Parts: sequence; C-alpha cells; structure tokens
Amino acid sequence: PPRKRRTPGGSSGGAGAAVASRMVPLAVTSDVGGSTRIPSLYNGLFGHKPTGGSVSNEGCIPACGDSHIQRYCQLGPTARHAEDLWPLLCTLAKPASVEGWGNPGSVKLKGMRVYVCEQPFTMLGLRSAHTPALVNAQKHIVNALGELGCEVVVLSRQDLPKHLVTGAGAFEIWSAMMDGATPEAFHDTINPAIDGHKAGGHGLVSELIRSFVGAPRSHSMPAAALALLEKGVALAPKHNAALIAKGALVQRQLEELIGPRAVMICPSLPNPAPRHAEPLLRVLDSGQTSIFNAMELPVTAVPVPFLTTSGDSSCAGLPLGVQVVASRGQDHRTVAVAMALEAAGAAASPSPLYLG
Repeated sequence: PPRKRRTPGGSSGGAGAAVASRMVPLAVTSDVGGSTRIPSLYNGLFGHKPTGGSVSNEGCIPACGDSHIQRYCQLGPTARHAEDLWPLLCTLAKPASVEGWGNPGSVKLKGMRVYVCEQPFTMLGLRSAHTPALVNAQKHIVNALGELGCEVVVLSRQDLPKHLVTGAGAFEIWSAMMDGATPEAFHDTINPAIDGHKAGGHGLVSELIRSFVGAPRSHSMPAAALALLEKGVALAPKHNAALIAKGALVQRQLEELIGPRAVMICPSLPNPAPRHAEPLLRVLDSGQTSIFNAMELPVTAVPVPFLTTSGDSSCAGLPLGVQVVASRGQDHRTVAVAMALEAAGAAASPSPLYLG
C-alpha cells in the first residue's frame, strides 16, 4: 500500500504490491484463507478466488497432494483492471471448469438480486471494529449496483446462517475444516527449518517473537502463527468434528440463500491495511475471507476508486474495497459484477501514490 509502515497483506502480499506499484500488470496469487483478497484490499486491486477445485495446485510448494485441501487452496488472478481477471483465470483453470462457467459478458445486471451483509460475520468484541471508511466504501458499491438496475436486498444477521455469525464461527469453521482436510500438519510441511531441533531452525513461539522484533527467522510470521494455531486446534478433535458438520450446513444454507443467479456483497475485512505484525493480534478478523475457502465459493475482490480520507487519522490514504460472492460455479457472475462496476466508474484501482 502507499504507506511503508502498513502491510501489503499476505501471503501473496509481494505479488499484490508488485501489481499495485505497476511493476507488473497482473499476477497469480494463492488463496487458502484470503491471500488473494487481502492483498487486493490492502493494495487497492481486483482479485479473484475461484470456486473450490477449479484451478489445479500442481507444481505449488508446499504440495497439496490429493487431499481435500486442494479445493480450499486456489490459485487466482490479481490485477489493476477487472477485465484482466477473466482471461488469466481461464488460462489457469482446468478445462472442465472453464467449460462449466458462463461468460461474464452474458451476465445481465438489470434485475439481478444483490444481497448485502453490512457487517463482518464475527461478533463485535471478538473482532476489530468496522472502520467507517470501509462501511462507506461498501455503501458506495451497493448504491452503484442499484443504479445499474440490480435488486438490492440488505440482510440482517438473522437472515444469515446461525453458525456463521455466532461468536467467531467463520474463523473456527475454516480452521476445523482445514485441519480435517490437511494430510499432514502444516508444521511438518514447512519443516525442517521451523523445528527448533532440525536444521538450526527456531521454535514456533520463538519465530513469532522474532517476527515482532524484526530478528532473523526461518519463516514468515503468518506461517509460524498458522502452525502454532494448528497445534491448538488439534487438541479438541470432537469439537473440530462438530465444526466441520456446521461448515457443511453453512455451505448449503449460503448457496440456498444466494442461489444460482444472485451475488452477495460483504466486507473483505473490518479494517484497511494495518501496521506490520498487527494481523497477528487480529487473527479472528480473517474469518471474513477464510470462510469462503472452506465453503468453496467464488469471490471477487473489488476496490473503490478512492482512499481513506484525512479524517480517518488512523488509516488515512489507504485503499478500500469489498468482496463479491456467488454460489459454486458462478465465477463469471462475480467477475461480471466487478467489470460492470469498473465500467461505471464505481470501482477502480487507485493510482499509486506513496505517502511515506
């Protein structure tokens, strides 16, 4: 983003920063919990997480193998222009996926129903407060869709799946479903470097402390945090099994709500780009993006063409955006919405402006 003390997101933050700074026109990003959409929000970009299983992970490191994790982790396109998403997505996707999708050009926005979630799924008190600038950005997008002829339906928390909006349900469901689908512990996947007694690496807690103070370390802070979180999750197998069952129910309920011809607009995260290392203190916020990996739903990140204002002293000059969600196999629909918003001038990647 335009401030060096703010994170570009992750784990594809380097790719996002490269696209935002116009080093490259577009990039392939990897999303297992929001790693396409979070850098898109923080850097003011368009990004797309495909329907689960649409894009092969073959050749990626670490390998996903034949486990269900390959459906949760999806490669996707990130770009400054919405019209660049579809060609790259179709290049990346499996032929059968492309054949099953429609064409964004065939999607008619007039009369299309747009469901709106005004607040993050996780209950306030367990997540960060929703920044007013992001609230206004979402209103801007929703108003634009109304002007384009969409039928806007605002959802209350009671309209959403109960397990999605209870406590930190979104994050807990994603965490349990990831744990249940992973063939080996993430800690083991990234060994030996992170293991304190192998290859001279540091232990998990040590890795996190080193991240905070900027000391040399073997892995990034998110990698160490995920490995440590995974160890905690594994201590409650019965609770995890119940969460996995809830996840299957939430997936069915979301698709029944959205249907095959509508989309849902919701916040990407409660806040724009935070300071470096802050995400570790806001881990439950990521349930807002990660839940859609576990649900295998296609999601397109859409930036608004303005930054936070000087009135937002804590986050002035930072990019803003929203998520557009659809049912499985409706990738062309979310991309079509992004393209229509860009064509109407309601969505755009802000010009790069370094503010220091």
